[in-house]
Amino acid sequence: MKILFINHSAAKTGAPIVLLHFLKWLKQNKDLSFDVLSLQNGSLLEAFSEVSEKHYYKLKKDFVLNKIDRYIKSKQKGSVKGRLLYPQNALKSIAKNNYDLIYANSIISIPAAHFIKKNSGTKAKLLVHIHELNLTINQYCSELNAYEPSIDFTIAVSNKVKQNLITNWGFNDNKIKIVYAHSKVDDLNKKVDKQFIVGGSGVVGWRKGPDFFVLVAQYVFNKFPDLPIKFQWVGKISKLNQFIYNQDIERLGLRDKLKFVGAKDNPHDYFSNFDIFLMTSKEDPFPLVCVEVGMMGKPIICFKDATGTQEVLMPVENAVIPYLDIAKMSEMVVQYFNDKDLRHNDGMKIKQIFLEFTPEKQGAKLYKIIKGLIDAPFN
Repeated sequence: MKILFINHSAAKTGAPIVLLHFLKWLKQNKDLSFDVLSLQNGSLLEAFSEVSEKHYYKLKKDFVLNKIDRYIKSKQKGSVKGRLLYPQNALKSIAKNNYDLIYANSIISIPAAHFIKKNSGTKAKLLVHIHELNLTINQYCSELNAYEPSIDFTIAVSNKVKQNLITNWGFNDNKIKIVYAHSKVDDLNKKVDKQFIVGGSGVVGWRKGPDFFVLVAQYVFNKFPDLPIKFQWVGKISKLNQFIYNQDIERLGLRDKLKFVGAKDNPHDYFSNFDIFLMTSKEDPFPLVCVEVGMMGKPIICFKDATGTQEVLMPVENAVIPYLDIAKMSEMVVQYFNDKDLRHNDGMKIKQIFLEFTPEKQGAKLYKIIKGLIDAPFN
């Protein structure tokens, strides 16, 4: 069984982290070797090299992975064009390994996976693991429906992702399996900051809704200016966005009450100090941060119909509020601050939900799909 896992990025973000957890589980629990192709650079390159038999990546100064767009050019009618993010000659060389299965992690990996499959000497199966919803797909792989015929099976990270693929991209219901994201949290109870902290997290951009995080803080402190709490957002932020949000914070009088602390090598240390977590995302398939803060027993508040996480949070009465209802989210922040028992009880409910999403449990599901697809006759 020869498998190539294609990693769209080795950055320390959700999809690569999920893949790395799975590959570590796979290496420890199955007598199986596999190769990894990382299309873009990142801090996890060494970790992917350690876990794989071969790790293909490019680090030469004249090859800037996050800025290059290489298109498949073909005069054939109906040919697919897409961003490869890797030299064609290198992909053709990789294809000569004649893999039994090519596993494309995220939609950004699909063009390269399709290219390798097309240039392989064997009838390689193509399995795609889709972590994205509609706006992100349109942004990064708008030709996805053209790749669908060459995809043998699809893993979706939530039912919301699955339904979007069926409704908007022509995917076959019978060829999609839902496997929720998974993670690991080493120390589940490590809060050391005695102050009440309202947490947020993610790369600061439109999808994660950091602007709503600011508006919730404004709403809370307009009504309760002396409330002894602080808002803290952990995640990568550009210099421009840092300037913009710092200016908003100053104008709103929130200098000592709200802070974007940037990306951290040890985000779990920050998450453990959160008392509650606001997922202000407008579109989020099944964010890894919710798995991690959920495992720590932190109450989560998210917007209805904005995220696949809603699917597992429904048993918790206070977790899902109307879409973009800043007033309701702010009221829940104050309620959790005032009611320690409610905070504890909801946190324990959420902890029980997310303790299911471990590499051991979810990894077994992924392996079953891989094994079944390789063993199935080629259509």
